[in-house]
Amino acid sequence: MDYDSFKIDSVIEQRLQEERQVYENFLAFPVLYKRVRIDTIQSNKNQLEVFKSRLDKFIINTKENKMYGQWHDHGRLLDYQ
Repeated sequence: MDYDSFKIDSVIEQRLQEERQVYENFLAFPVLYKRVRIDTIQSNKNQLEVFKSRLDKFIINTKENKMYGQWHDHGRLLDYQ
């Protein structure tokens, strides 16, 4: 995927920016983590319950400054640029 072609859905971006601490934590996360988490949420935009559930979970964890899931493939992708 072209690095510049990745866009965050406006609904997700709005939720991230509702609380300053959530947005600051989000910005500090690794690029790969942000892309994996956002894509996992965005890919379910047409399934509103799944979309909302995943977005809520992401916001809660981001507020607590926690990264979750296998976004780095058990450490193999930690050097991803």
